Amino acid sequence: MLWRGQNRVGFLPGSAKAQLTALLLALAAAPVALMMALFTDIRAFFLWLLMWPVALMPRRWWRTALLLVLIPAMLALLAQLTQPPQAPYFMLVVLVLSVCEQVMEDGRPGAFNLIGVIFPALCVMVLSTNVFVFLLLLVAVIFYAGVYTLRINDMPLSGLRIRLLPIVVALSGSLFFAIAAFILMPRINPAAIPGLVAPQATSGVGDRLDMGRFSNVILNGDDAFRAFVDKPLAQKDLYWRVHVLGLMDGASWSRDPRRDAQIGALPFDKRLGQVDETLRYGIRHARQAPDWHPVLGIALAARIDDNARLNRYGEYVKRTRTSVLDQQVLVTSSLDDPYRANVPVSLQISGQPKLAAWARENFAQAGSRQVFIDRLLAHFASGEYQYTLRPETLDGVPSGRLDSFFFDTKNGYCSHYAMAMATALRAAGIPAHVVVGYHGGEWNGFGQYYRIRQSDAHAWVEAEIEPGEWLRLDPTQVVPSAVGRFRARQLEGVSVETLPGWRGVMQRGLQRVDAFVVRLNSDIVLYDEAARRELLSGTVLGRLISFVSFWLVASLAFIVPLFLWRWWVRRDPMVRLDQQFLALASKDGLARAAYEGRMSFARRWARATPLLAEPVEQFADLFCRLSYGAPPEANAAAKARDELKMRLRLIRAARRNMT
Repeated sequence: MLWRGQNRVGFLPGSAKAQLTALLLALAAAPVALMMALFTDIRAFFLWLLMWPVALMPRRWWRTALLLVLIPAMLALLAQLTQPPQAPYFMLVVLVLSVCEQVMEDGRPGAFNLIGVIFPALCVMVLSTNVFVFLLLLVAVIFYAGVYTLRINDMPLSGLRIRLLPIVVALSGSLFFAIAAFILMPRINPAAIPGLVAPQATSGVGDRLDMGRFSNVILNGDDAFRAFVDKPLAQKDLYWRVHVLGLMDGASWSRDPRRDAQIGALPFDKRLGQVDETLRYGIRHARQAPDWHPVLGIALAARIDDNARLNRYGEYVKRTRTSVLDQQVLVTSSLDDPYRANVPVSLQISGQPKLAAWARENFAQAGSRQVFIDRLLAHFASGEYQYTLRPETLDGVPSGRLDSFFFDTKNGYCSHYAMAMATALRAAGIPAHVVVGYHGGEWNGFGQYYRIRQSDAHAWVEAEIEPGEWLRLDPTQVVPSAVGRFRARQLEGVSVETLPGWRGVMQRGLQRVDAFVVRLNSDIVLYDEAARRELLSGTVLGRLISFVSFWLVASLAFIVPLFLWRWWVRRDPMVRLDQQFLALASKDGLARAAYEGRMSFARRWARATPLLAEPVEQFADLFCRLSYGAPPEANAAAKARDELKMRLRLIRAARRNMT
């Protein structure tokens, strides 16, 4: 429908003033709405856009009737995107329905519409640990507040060049005091708020391993966690244990759910032997409320905090089903391999008769566990097997799929080799289990941490080679076609500080940026009550510097583009000359009103200061002829600008003579 009437234009309802306000507010709030939609469902962004015409409708009875129908429909649509009563549903409800009152009938912003932008922005800031998202939303909120201030005070767009800078400075000051309050006031761990985070974390590893689903994880480049250590470690030690899978069911392995009832029993037993290598490191998950904590080697502490406890298999799990694991923790572990521990043993297998018969026959020939293990690894390294993330589909019943892989297809990725090896070991009477976790990681020497991505997800085997002595076995690494992939992982573990050429310069720059972002993430996004007490105790100056740096970066992120825009406008020589003319008038206490033409202003200045009348009126006359007359040739325009400069010099000289 084409809306007609006084001050109505285009296909949207409302006056031209209301349409302009809606356009500016929508552009300012779009980053917040888009980020909120990306964290929930992208379709919510389009629902948000569809609500803007409703904000421009006149406040009549038929608009109220439309809202009575539209609001329940929107609630039902949003419920299809994010199920209530989860917190993201209510975030989207506030975001989408608040659009209805964004613009009042007189064209000004609504009195309470800031809630519809700031609340979703704060929710995304809490849910995201990405500092780039954090800064983007903060700048978007500042920009929205600036536009809101301009429009609610009925300031025209022509006033942006004059009035926007004081507003930005005021917002920067408000941000400074907000950060100060952020530091001084206690913080609440958002993961502890019921419904604020999803009950299941998104991770690359799970408590069940099947053939055919792990390759999607390995192809995922998202961050999993970062591990903070004092120095880079040997590549052979970079195995981050997450889950130990001891139950076999056909061609899949899973965790024993009964093991979490055995919490607090330390699997490592010092009576079995002393620890040769110990390590203390910090873990920071990329997402909140993880379901596990990775262990490098074997854990040496029965608990990390009140929520994470160790079970008999060496996994850090929730103390209770309702416990919420912290996003960052400190872990102490042993890098010994083999290691000595009282881990429950199992020889249970399911199906795979051909593989079981092959294992028993070869173990009888080998005569010892170690010789059989060496023979099994040599079999995988023979060249018959291929490493691929897109293996052939294994047909048949699950009880024979490992047989099909081991004897027929002979191509797969880490889960195929790990499950086949663990099955063969158990069939030979050697206790073994499959371990899923991560291998390797990219070392960042600027931040002293390893960056582990979901693509580093891996599966390997642990076998009991002697009573109470367990050895890590990675059959995938011996497959010839997998050597290149693991060599690339080893290169990631090497510091880029010594890499030559432009590639080294680029990677060092990227790692510096990543280290800076991680530091801000730690000091600001993950700032909690313990960090607040530590800061106020005076022991950590670095965090205070990070907060001040954050304030400066957030302020400059909006102020610098403004100055660049002003500088770009001033590149026009006529604009610079006009600004110099107005600056001289301001020294005499005069300012040109928005409705006042330049000739009228020049005459008013001449009446107020008769000694300046001639050069002032000549400047204004020549300026108007150049600005609004027929465009002169290039040489003539340059001469005219030189003449304007001469008139300005005459005005300055006359003012000096007056004093």
